[in-house]
Amino acid sequence: MASVLIFDDDESIRATVRMVLEDEGYSVLEAATGPEALQILEASGTPLIVLVDLLMPNMNGVEVLREIVARPPLAERHAYIVFTADERTLLAAAQPYILTLVAPTLNKPFDMDALLDVVAQAATRVQSA
Repeated sequence: MASVLIFDDDESIRATVRMVLEDEGYSVLEAATGPEALQILEASGTPLIVLVDLLMPNMNGVEVLREIVARPPLAERHAYIVFTADERTLLAAAQPYILTLVAPTLNKPFDMDALLDVVAQAATRVQSA
């Protein structure tokens, strides 16, 4: 089963998503900051499914996605899913990176079944890569 990295500054969201994903058999890593997420992505020799929150303090999700696109090994090795409560401003800023990474988006609050569906689709992509 694939591994998932949850990149979100909200501890309760990370805990809830972790519980749902672990119940489905995924192994889960967490990152609360952009630099922490990038470090985990760089260090991972195996493909990860990465849930990226856009609205973050300091280094936001758009900045993280820009860094990922600028580092082709990270862009190609992992599968990305973007979720955010701010569907306009940051989503518009992230759009070029979302398109490059072929990253589906989920608006918060999201339905857990919808989350599981996009994670399963991403798992298929990373396992066939």
